[in-house]
Formats: sequence, structure tokens, C-alpha cells
Amino acid sequence: MSVTCATLRQYTSEELNDWNNFTTTEAGSSGATTIISTSLLEYDNSYFDNHWALVTSGTYIGSKRKIERHDNNYGLLDCYRAFGGQIATSVTFEVHKYDPDTILDKINVALREIFPKLRVNIIDDTIMGGNYVPNAHFEDCASSSYPDFWRNSGAGSSVAENTTYIRGGKKSAALTRVNNNCYLYISAAEYPQLFNLQGQTIRIFARVLASSASQARIELYSKQSDGTEDTTQVSDYHTGGGLFETLELSSGAVLSDAVDVSIRLTNNTTNGTVYWDDVWVVTDSREYFVPTSFEKVNKVFLLDAAYDDLNFIGETELYQWHQSIDSQGRLKIVSDESWTNRVRLYGMGKLSTLSDDTDTTELNDTQARLIAVNAALGVLENTKMASSVYEANAIERDISRMTLKKMQLERKIGQGNPAGVITMRKRYW
Repeated sequence: MSVTCATLRQYTSEELNDWNNFTTTEAGSSGATTIISTSLLEYDNSYFDNHWALVTSGTYIGSKRKIERHDNNYGLLDCYRAFGGQIATSVTFEVHKYDPDTILDKINVALREIFPKLRVNIIDDTIMGGNYVPNAHFEDCASSSYPDFWRNSGAGSSVAENTTYIRGGKKSAALTRVNNNCYLYISAAEYPQLFNLQGQTIRIFARVLASSASQARIELYSKQSDGTEDTTQVSDYHTGGGLFETLELSSGAVLSDAVDVSIRLTNNTTNGTVYWDDVWVVTDSREYFVPTSFEKVNKVFLLDAAYDDLNFIGETELYQWHQSIDSQGRLKIVSDESWTNRVRLYGMGKLSTLSDDTDTTELNDTQARLIAVNAALGVLENTKMASSVYEANAIERDISRMTLKKMQLERKIGQGNPAGVITMRKRYW
């Protein structure tokens, strides 16, 4: 079950008695300030003055402009500011009393604040017991330029999310080389816990897809305070051939008294893209950052599956663990014992927020109506603060009406019931 952003905007506007959608019947002016539709002839002159026009199809989809003049004689809306170009015929558009951006903002506020009454249930299999590095499956990318905790180095290089070539979770990291060798890396600068590895010998595994030999390998870099560097700790290269292979750096020695430590995943020699996934630094670590989709972890299970297993038969629930929030607000689980197998998390997250009309969130229609009421209440509360006493009294009556409807919808849905959609972040090993 899912509902689009466009549908939620419609439902919210309906709650505000402000739903008006039309289709242009001829092209607007060459100056790109007008929208023309014969349907506008049905309204009184100036009815839509100082409203907002939102284009919902065609070249300028998503563009909004404030309306200076509604001319009933021609079915024309003349906007204060030009669109990106002339609005063509047969283009759909909406007219709103309230700024469409404000409506969208209040929809997203409602989607966030309804948690945990409405929520997404999550199953995640991307954590490997004892793994020392966070975001090892590159699932979380707050930046469009690199995965959380990771960076890339190399002139002209880039790293991006990939959902086609994966080995676990939903994403891999696509590292692209352009004329210069490059690498994706996690270092003590981004993750200071790597300093705890100094003086140790560690094993590092990772899966990578590469099309050429001598292109992709694991490298362990460390540097001491006197400037001594060690760049000799490397795995074998991927053999090429365009398939995933598991690489291992079997005995990587981290310098003692290290002032810098980094794990590097390379793209050398050949221009093109390699796909990294499923990194495992083998330690007895007992702290694990949880994917950012989680707001709370409810249960933890240990699967009877090791790093290189392709499937599993059973799972055992674990009880010796707790969850906490670090200083940056990131959720993690901490175990009281060392785990060596794959871990399955059961938990809950917030509903997806929206930006484009085709974006969807995890709601059925009744739940979407509740979100729309909450969003409409938010719009009215904003409007009331900037209104005259007379207008504020009228708005307050609308707020009272919507509050009653909100209570009715909450009873219909059942407070505390989940959204009814389970997002499965399945492992494919």
C-alpha cells in the first residue's frame, strides 16, 4: 500500500476546501506569465487573485507562481513572475490559496510526527557480527557524493549509490575512475574508532565487481606520528570478468602509535566503474551502527549464516544487547557478547517523506486521509498567526472541525497500529 505526494496534496487541499485543478485549453503568452483555461470562466472575476498556480505536467512541471490577476473574460491567470517558458496547451495545473510548498512541508511534518502511531516495520540483515566498520553495505548516503562514514579520493573520481549490482542489502557503492587511480575509503578522520586498531593485525573482506584485472583491491593504510607510512598491506586484485568476487586482506598490520588509519577500496589502472559491497573488518567489536531507516530496534536475532554463506536455515533470538544514541544522534546497538555470524534486526522506522509528485509513502487511503487532516491543521495554525481577529476566529472554527475529524480517523485506524507495510531489506549473499 502506498500513496503519492500528489494524492496527499489533493487530500490536504480538500480538507482546506481549496482543491482546484484544471487543464490549459490554449498556450499562454510568449512572456510566460499567463495560464489559460476555459474552466476558469466558471469563477467570478478576480476569484483567484493572489492565489498560487502550480504546474503539474509538461515542461515546467513543479513550477509555481503567485497569481496577480484572474481575468474572467478570457479564463486567464496572469502571474507576477514568468515561468521558465510559455505554458503550452493541454497542461494540467492546480490553483491553491495556500503556498504549495507550505502544504508539502506540513505533509512531511505530519508524516514524521505520526510515528509511532503509524510506522514502517523493518527487517534488516546487513550487519555482520564483529564487523568493525559502519555502513559496510553502503545503505546510508546522507550526501549524494559519498556513503555515510566513507569518502573517495582521486582526481576526477566519483562514488554513487547503485541498486543494480549488489551483494546484500539494497545498495552498493559505485566507484568511477577517470584517468587517475582512486579509492573509496573510511579513515580515522571520519570514524575515530579506527585508532583502536593500532598495533593490531586484522582481516578485511569485501565483495567487488570489476571488469578488468588489476583494478580493484583492498588496501590498509596507516601512518605513525613520526611520519612513517605503511602502504604495503594489500589484498590480491579482482581477476576481472565482470562478476562479484570476495577479496581478503588476511593479515593487515596496523602501525602502532598511528595518527592516521584508513581502509581503502580501489579502482586502479582502467577507467570505468567498480562496485563495492559487504565490507567486513573482523574483530570482536560489540557496537553496531543501525541503518538510518530505523528509529527503534525491537528484536535482534543471530542467523546461522557466516560471512560467505549463501543462505541460512534458522535464527536465534538474542537478549544480551541494548540500543543507544551517540553524540551525533545515530542509533546503535551494543551487545554484551561477541557475535561472529550475521545479524537480523527487527524494528520500526518513520514513514517516507516526500518531495516530487510521484514520490510515495507507506499508507493506505484511510491513513492518508489522517495525514492530510494533520497537514491541513498545520497549514491553518500557520495562517492563523498572521491573520486578523475576524479571520482567526473563522480559522479556529475550521481547526475545531478538523480536530474532530482527526479523532474520528484515529479511532477508525486504531491508535498504535502500524502502517501495515513491512519494508524488507533482504540479504542475498
